[in-house]
Amino acid sequence: MIVVGIRQHILAFERPLQERRAMLSLKRSVTKHLKTSLSNKTSSKNSSVAISDAETFRFVSFLLSVEGSAAYPDEFQQLMAILGQICTNKSAEMSDFTQWEDDDWRYAVSDHLPSSDISLGVVLVTYRPRDLLPLYMASARRAVGFVHAVVALVTANAYISTLGGGHFLCQHLDRSTLMAKLQIAISMGLHDPILESKCRVNLAYNALQLGRFKRARKILRKEQDVAEQLDSSELRKVCHAANVYLNKLYNLHKEQILLRKTARPPRYQECGNGEER
Repeated sequence: MIVVGIRQHILAFERPLQERRAMLSLKRSVTKHLKTSLSNKTSSKNSSVAISDAETFRFVSFLLSVEGSAAYPDEFQQLMAILGQICTNKSAEMSDFTQWEDDDWRYAVSDHLPSSDISLGVVLVTYRPRDLLPLYMASARRAVGFVHAVVALVTANAYISTLGGGHFLCQHLDRSTLMAKLQIAISMGLHDPILESKCRVNLAYNALQLGRFKRARKILRKEQDVAEQLDSSELRKVCHAANVYLNKLYNLHKEQILLRKTARPPRYQECGNGEER
């Protein structure tokens, strides 16, 4: 028996020619469909074929479908002969194929196998583009860490936008400035200009708390230009909210200066014995 299965999705978590999980999934599906066990075969051989070209993979996938084998019977026979030769190392014509497909696989099974030392040959066909970085376990952990960094960065931005975040900015300006710079570095590493611009707005908030209104206004003008270049409505809203806060804080600052200049001593002063003059 020769079993050919083509995976309709990219196998990114398994190394080429070492697709153990995919091979087990293929055998389970064939066993379930044919209602026969493949484990009772005395000798078997598993092989896999990785196709890097997208057009070639689509054509092979089409040939292994019922419509493709009916439209191109000669090409289908040649393809099955080549795949069967991978297992048996012998060229021979095969016939009487059973074909079906599901959401993940397309199958072609033939009971006829060229005379060889094996009784079962399983061929797994996969799509492996050259520009795809295979997600092995080491790179999978890095990918998970990358997602965690993004979530932590977005969470920190949300925290700064709340009342508790504002209290933190007021009480710990040195730490909040360092955190904003760290956020900018992370967002630059993520190549996310919108997120980077939001983090720079946090620097403007820090400058406001230090009373550096010109610096804060300069930062916000730059980020407003970035928002227009990126055409980001969300970033425009963030800059608008920061500008509203800047104007209110600046007006309050001017009122305090005015009160200090026009302040007068109290009309009555208490004496040391508690009596009024």
